Amino acid sequence: MENSRLLTNILLRFNRLRDISHRGIKRKLPALQALTLTLATTICCTNHNVAHLNTSQDKLGVKLKVVEITPESATISLRNDTNQSIYVSYAIPPQTNMASFLSNSLEKKNDGGEDFEPIGPAPHFGPPPLPISSGQEILFNPFFLPEKKGKYRVKIVYLDDPEIYKLVIDKSPNLTDDELQKVLPSWKPAWSDTFEVKE
Repeated sequence: MENSRLLTNILLRFNRLRDISHRGIKRKLPALQALTLTLATTICCTNHNVAHLNTSQDKLGVKLKVVEITPESATISLRNDTNQSIYVSYAIPPQTNMASFLSNSLEKKNDGGEDFEPIGPAPHFGPPPLPISSGQEILFNPFFLPEKKGKYRVKIVYLDDPEIYKLVIDKSPNLTDDELQKVLPSWKPAWSDTFEVKE
């Protein structure tokens, strides 16, 4: 039910963009911004002591790892250990592997359970997806840091189909509904290590 409402919301936003485009109004936002709404989906610290828990990785070899975390900041490593490029919404200055922005969201483990649920704000818009080559590593900061006791993980989504990536770059934000139905399920999730915030 939640995914259906989310898909409907995304479709409505894209249709609104197409309507604006058809009226001849020029948007200053990058053409791909609307697509990064999917980064908040489920296709989708203040004076706390932080302890690391288990390390997990995406089965396809897209790995997120907590490099450093303090009550004030955190650094996450995104490494592409597949044998092909992946495509992620991020921006990075030249001659560095530290992204100035990489779309991500935070999830919290339910008390007494094994499931995680999204919490806090997440970016609704971002730069167009860019390639991350096989073996390449990008560092980034979480968009939102936890403030309450609990167990957390960072989530990103990515594309690994070059044809879908080309479709997104060539057609967005003017994708048809049929194209949207093809693009949206192509975003794949990856999660970081689980880390714990202790009061």
